[in-house]
Amino acid sequence: MNEFWIINENEDVTARLRNELVEAGVAHHEGREVELAWISKEMENMLVPGCVCFLALRSIDKEVLDTISRFHEQGSAKVVVLVQAIESDVALNLFRAGASDVLTLTESFRTDFIKLLSRLHASTVGTGKVGKIISVLPTNSNYDSCLLSVNLAAAFAKAAGKCALIDLHIQGGDLGTMLNMSPTHNLRDLLTQRMGLDDSMIDQVVANHSCGIALIAGPPMFSDRRDLDLNLCSRIIEYTTLSRPYTLVHIDSPMYSEQMRALVASEFIFVTCRLDMSSVVRTKEILKYLASNGVNPDAIRVVFFVSESESELPQASVKKVLQIQELLPVLIEPSNFTASINLGEPIVLNNPGCKSAQGFLKVAQCVTGIKGTGNKTDKNASPAKQPSLLNRLGSVIRPFPGASSQSAK
Repeated sequence: MNEFWIINENEDVTARLRNELVEAGVAHHEGREVELAWISKEMENMLVPGCVCFLALRSIDKEVLDTISRFHEQGSAKVVVLVQAIESDVALNLFRAGASDVLTLTESFRTDFIKLLSRLHASTVGTGKVGKIISVLPTNSNYDSCLLSVNLAAAFAKAAGKCALIDLHIQGGDLGTMLNMSPTHNLRDLLTQRMGLDDSMIDQVVANHSCGIALIAGPPMFSDRRDLDLNLCSRIIEYTTLSRPYTLVHIDSPMYSEQMRALVASEFIFVTCRLDMSSVVRTKEILKYLASNGVNPDAIRVVFFVSESESELPQASVKKVLQIQELLPVLIEPSNFTASINLGEPIVLNNPGCKSAQGFLKVAQCVTGIKGTGNKTDKNASPAKQPSLLNRLGSVIRPFPGASSQSAK
């Protein structure tokens, strides 16, 4: 592990931390241990790329949150908070401020600490080149966010050769179906590994699409969040950013801490919206919620799915209500949307010259800087041979896997 500091406000917690570091074979230097009151004088020395700051705390107050925010704004050091016990809403405030991990002195502390060291090690291995994290967040239509996710991932894979796609819809994701993939393993198999994850476990769960998408599919429908170690989501995202130029995370809800951490770490966040009153109101509330929880507003883009109907709200008025400068429209072409889902092929690959695909490619351009190269459809060209819809329907009618899918080993 890279160099680290211990910031001591609670001697009992610090003593336990010292002991666990010794047990893990990590050298500890007393000169890198300071009291919380001295942190302002030492912060410049702590802000070394890859440095880890352990905050052993007695309580969480505004001063602590402000200190963590200062570290986060510098973007150089990881902050790990250690406390005797903590309420879930307080832990969420720590993640919002910029903490990378929060550990409590429970019976599982030693196991949790070993997992933490594994995650910290994973973030420092390799060439040091880290890929971009992009998140897609729905307002009131999971259908739209799924379509955007698979098409952006396909565009990123086309631009860079590969792209990780992680479905964080914990109670059943649809990205595998939209890509005509039936992975043997899924995210649940990783989040139930109580002894921690290594790179090979994550690789076993990845399902590779022919276009270059590396999918980690969401858990089965009706999965119980209580059965999962959701802190492992950060470990999975860290690994994919070290092995692929782009990692696209399909978000379920920003109210969950593991998903808020992904949003805070994202370089780009695409929020889907439609030009109707309900969707616009929900989008405005989501933008307000993200801003109040430490998400960089400059990272957020709103993607509008438009039908060009006269009954839609005027785009200029919606921009004014949402207080956004840029409008990223994607035209809803029902026949192309439905064909894409039924055939399990992203529109940007199956029909790159259509207006919908051009909209998706323009959104992708915000990240890659590469303009869409989809050609207009050649009317004289022979239609591409597609798999039979009936054959595909038969392939997906299979026994429900339930919540006891085989774990990755």
